[in-house]
Amino acid sequence: MKIVGELRKAHALVPQPGYPKVTATEEGFSVQVRYVCSPAELRYLPRIGEAYTGETGIRHEGDKLVLSELRAEPKADAAGPWTADLTYTPEPLCDEVTGSGRSLVRKTYELHTEDQDVPLAQHPRYRMCWDHVLAARNGGAVPAWWSSATSAADCAEGYQWLRPGDAVPEGWTVLAAETKPGVTAFRSGVVRVSLAKTCLTRKAFDEEARRQDYTIGRPGKTFGVAGRWLRGGSTIRRNGRLWELTVDYINAKAIDTDLYDE
Repeated sequence: MKIVGELRKAHALVPQPGYPKVTATEEGFSVQVRYVCSPAELRYLPRIGEAYTGETGIRHEGDKLVLSELRAEPKADAAGPWTADLTYTPEPLCDEVTGSGRSLVRKTYELHTEDQDVPLAQHPRYRMCWDHVLAARNGGAVPAWWSSATSAADCAEGYQWLRPGDAVPEGWTVLAAETKPGVTAFRSGVVRVSLAKTCLTRKAFDEEARRQDYTIGRPGKTFGVAGRWLRGGSTIRRNGRLWELTVDYINAKAIDTDLYDE
């Protein structure tokens, strides 16, 4: 078997005849390259994650192909020559890439919304007339402030707000019924952004979790959601050859700085 290419120089790598081979399916895209080299030259083969620098001539999803699998075996015995089969696939999609080498970090963000029923009084446009009746001691016409009052304190002398069904004090008259009968809550949601980060090393993740968990922060992508963000607790775990950190940021209109550091 003829040894092709000088592996010590990346630009001199020459695939064996019949390569590269391209496989494109609905499930994915890959490029296979084969080299034949001596045992000493195995160390100069590309590393997992390194970019493919050749041409395929076939369009594929993603801008960059990286080495995802390398298989090498001797043709006869360990003395060589060896056959090395390399498989390149599209680089994993992510939102941000920082660092380089073993410190390279890939970040991916997701938006989640948890639906919940919120008491009507917490609505930003809440009015007392929505779920209260207005009573007056001396009867009369409905006052002008009735439709704009936002709390029980918004009530002139001789008037009072009552819950529907409450007993009306003797001598008092109900002037106006509630405008949203039977409505006690409105549909809203808790918005959170989930961050997932991967890296070959774990040390930076340990430090980040120690310093930033349960503090006021801001995810790198907010999906257009306004307001403040409180970072939750991190999970750090091994995922294959990579370390992975995952953490949620919870959205809020305001966050008490007496309780949480920024």
